[in-house]
Formats: sequence, structure tokens, C-alpha cells
Amino acid sequence: MTLNFNNLVEATAHYMKEGYTDNLHLMNDQITCKAKNASFGKGEFTIDAVHRFEENTDPSDNSVLYAISSGDGSVKGMLIDAYGVYESEGSNLFLLKAEPVVNTHKTADPEGFKYGVRKLTKAEFNENPGRYELRKGFPDFPSCPWGNNFSMLGYDKEKSEYVWFVSSILKDSKLETTVY
Repeated sequence: MTLNFNNLVEATAHYMKEGYTDNLHLMNDQITCKAKNASFGKGEFTIDAVHRFEENTDPSDNSVLYAISSGDGSVKGMLIDAYGVYESEGSNLFLLKAEPVVNTHKTADPEGFKYGVRKLTKAEFNENPGRYELRKGFPDFPSCPWGNNFSMLGYDKEKSEYVWFVSSILKDSKLETTVY
């Protein structure tokens, strides 16, 4: 049965109800779950479902949701990966070797917003790059709409608010990074 979702928030809510509650990351060709101090290499986990969400207004701002379970049954969670026109396939390559079926959906985010924060375009960033910074690990990040925590977000220093950077901004050498 193919599941169709309007956006990433709807999909993550569904999978959380299905028991995919662990927050997963891809590190050094392994799926990791920090909360359970667990890591799994190729062949030690199953990609149960994959959903790709394409942003209607900006093709460089897309994401993939992987619903993953470990072979030993100790971990069941989601890995969310951003990708875009300017991104290489490197970050997805390890997962894609499992050849999952990818369901593609256009997101229904309100115009100008992404995951509850204002979306900043590359053109806006280029107008005044010094106005923005990438913040990592700050305790005042807004709530993540899919129940996890943001590990990094853009910040508009002039408006004193968090923003969502399109992928091409993250690769810009003019972007300053501040670690808490």
C-alpha cells in the first residue's frame, strides 16, 4: 500500500504514531541513534519507507524522510535528509544503495515559510550576507514541527529571528557559523 502525504510534517506524524520515534542520523556510513547509543552499518537495518518532498517554490529546498528499523529490533525511527539542486548525492548514497521505492510529494507549506520559520531565499541572502548566520546547538531554537529538535538553523540578526536557509545558502562561503 502506498501512503501519500501532503508534507513532511504530516508524514512524520504518521510514522511517529506507527512507532518510528527514534531520532536517527547518518554518520560515517552508519545509521546512528544517539539516545540509545546504537549504530548500524549496511545490512543491519531496513529502510521501511521513503518519502521525498519537493518544494514547489524552490527546487533547491527539498527533503527526504526515511522510516528505518534496525535488524535486531532495538531501534525504530526516522532520518530526515535535505537535498536540492545544488547538493551532491553523497549524503544519500549510502541509504540509496538499498534501492527503496521513493514516493514524491509536493509540500503544502505556506508561502514563504518552511517548518514553521520564515524561509530565506538565496537572493535575499545575497542582498546582505552579513545580516545572517548559521547557528548550531542553540538552546532557544523554536520547536521542530515533527517532534525532534533542530540541530542548526539560520538566524536573521537584524530581525532577531530564526529562518530556514535554502540549501544553496548553506554552501555559500559568505555564511558565518556560530556554535553555542
